[in-house]
Amino acid sequence: MQRRERDGDAAVPWGQARAAGGLIAGDLRRLDLAQVDLLAAVRAAAGVLVVLVVGLLAGSPASAVSAAAGAFSVGIASFQGVYATRVRATLLTSAGMAVSTLVGATAVRSEWLAVPVTALWAFAAGLAVALGPAATVIGLQCGVALLIAGDYPMTTSEAVSRAALVGLGGLVQTTLVVLVWPLRMYGAERASVAAAYRALAAYADDSTHSAEPLLPDVATLQQASVTVGDTNPFARDLTRARFRALVDLAERVRSELTALSLARRRAVAEGRYGEAGRADLGLHAAADRLRRLADAIDPVAARRSSRRWRRAAPGGAQPADAPLDRVADADGLPTGAGVALSALAGHLRAAGRTVERLHGNEPAAGSPEPAFALADSRPSRSGARPALIDAEAVLTVRANLTLRSESFRHALRLAAVLAVASVLYRIVPLERGYWVALTALVVLRPDFTTTLTRGVSRTAGTAVGAAAATLLAAELRPGQAVLAGLVAGCALAAYTFFQASQPAFATFLTGYIVFLLALVGLPSAGAGWDRLVDTAVGGLLALVAYLAWPTWEGHRVADKLADVLEAQGRYGRQVLSAYAAPVGRGVAPLRTGLVAARLARTEAEASVDRLVTEPARERFPAAAASAAVAAVQRYAQAVLALHARLGDAQRHEPVVEAEALGEQLEAVLGELAATLREGTVTRVTLDRLRTAAAGLERAVVDRPERALLTVEVEEVVEAVEAVAHAVAQAS
Repeated sequence: MQRRERDGDAAVPWGQARAAGGLIAGDLRRLDLAQVDLLAAVRAAAGVLVVLVVGLLAGSPASAVSAAAGAFSVGIASFQGVYATRVRATLLTSAGMAVSTLVGATAVRSEWLAVPVTALWAFAAGLAVALGPAATVIGLQCGVALLIAGDYPMTTSEAVSRAALVGLGGLVQTTLVVLVWPLRMYGAERASVAAAYRALAAYADDSTHSAEPLLPDVATLQQASVTVGDTNPFARDLTRARFRALVDLAERVRSELTALSLARRRAVAEGRYGEAGRADLGLHAAADRLRRLADAIDPVAARRSSRRWRRAAPGGAQPADAPLDRVADADGLPTGAGVALSALAGHLRAAGRTVERLHGNEPAAGSPEPAFALADSRPSRSGARPALIDAEAVLTVRANLTLRSESFRHALRLAAVLAVASVLYRIVPLERGYWVALTALVVLRPDFTTTLTRGVSRTAGTAVGAAAATLLAAELRPGQAVLAGLVAGCALAAYTFFQASQPAFATFLTGYIVFLLALVGLPSAGAGWDRLVDTAVGGLLALVAYLAWPTWEGHRVADKLADVLEAQGRYGRQVLSAYAAPVGRGVAPLRTGLVAARLARTEAEASVDRLVTEPARERFPAAAASAAVAAVQRYAQAVLALHARLGDAQRHEPVVEAEALGEQLEAVLGELAATLREGTVTRVTLDRLRTAAAGLERAVVDRPERALLTVEVEEVVEAVEAVAHAVAQAS
């Protein structure tokens, strides 16, 4: 396959430089207030302050510093997960940091063991990326504990004591995490489910003025599914079930909105503007209803935006449903839009009844609880990262022990960099040289773009934080009480900006470290300059290491696109097989296929986004990659529309010809995926797929109730043709 630049690609060298500069500038300016969780930041900062004050009152600043270090890092881990997963993350971080502190204080102090042990810890931290964000944070904090402990001389008994204090600080944070659960009962569920409904409302509005295939936001719905599936021991089973029902209904609404959007786009393309206008009315009405449902689910957010929940009218009917019902019942709508609107109105009425029950207001008698159809009562394992420690996690790690794995290559690269950094600051007269390794550990990431932006953000933030905090501590010489307040203030600010702004987080993190270490010895005025130099060296070392052994997106994007084609092919076949044999077929396989296809699609889209910013000499054609992603989005929209109509399949005779079409669909997409993986110029014929589609059309020509099926299948076939054309562009 041709991997060189083509005329018209956006990623020419000057364009790459501008794109990279734009990413760096955007990361430096970024302040995402939506990512700020002030209550969680206060809780985590309180954990740091508690152990710090207790240690200082006990007359042992060194013990206070050790416990606070553990509490701070575990506080970072406490932003991962929701309930049981959050506690597991904090406990594993506490244990991992305690062990790392003990090893760092003993083995890393040895000239013979320092480099291999540091490399081993770095390799484990790099490989943890394969297990997801929580494991990545845990691995990073364990590496930080190892490096910091290795820079301070202590006896074996002192090392054991310090490790115990680090673990104790982490346990205090874990205790605070559990204690706040009853104070914020169902807060996480309300926020995540409401966010999913607001995202669906935005999708409905966007669909009214787009001629291109659109798909709803994936992240919010997946986060809602993960949140309501997490175990909260204080939650009532019935309330949790109702949140799960709302997520299930959101999945159904998502499918119906996609089907309606597709029907609208088809009507516009065929010049049926009156029908498209009525579809627009339905989409706007659904968007309004979804927003008010979101306000009802999360009243706190509703009060912030000055919107109020309107109580149900007598008889359980919601007044705001009426416009949508009128549009759904109107004559003259296209078949696809009419069916989608009718189903959409029903799902939104069910969601309204569920919200009423959630608030303790039972609807009128005879209003049933919504039944699960697209999802069961547990979160799908296919949509989430593997658990931190279980059989699946072990299998995931084993599967990534190959040079084909980007996580494995990242682990090797990180181990090599930290080994070099460990040698460097031992042979070069760098004051506080462990900051070199520490910076490289934090900066280096599996992809070039994140490594570049994080390196600049980290260096900029550290420069500001180190200069300001060191000068303040060195010049003003504050006492213990003032230093404790400064530590707590910097910790609070660092937690606040942890997910909102990398430069701000790095600034206050550096200030926290400077003030914390000042408790056991006030720094000199030159210490800030030393830390800045070490940070710059560490960041540069990480970037040079990536450039020396890169993992360019241009070499990975073909595999990512192949993955999404294979996943979408399996999902499409599962949907069509359900039409062929609807009776007795469970929803779990469809749910698994849906989430797997969704995950593969989002990863492919992210890969293409990174492609245009990397300075690789040999590249996958960016224009072809973008065209392939657009074609996959069109295909996914069409299959989701088929999925949405599966409820009708239970009421009609099966269409056995759909099985053959599903087989050909999976086969064709599999052949296209193989073409991408092998880099060969192969012409994939679509004749078999078209023949199977024609056979299905003939089978249902005398069955009016199946007329919509042929329309949706035609859209699927056209989308596959678009995918084949995009793959041919890259050949």
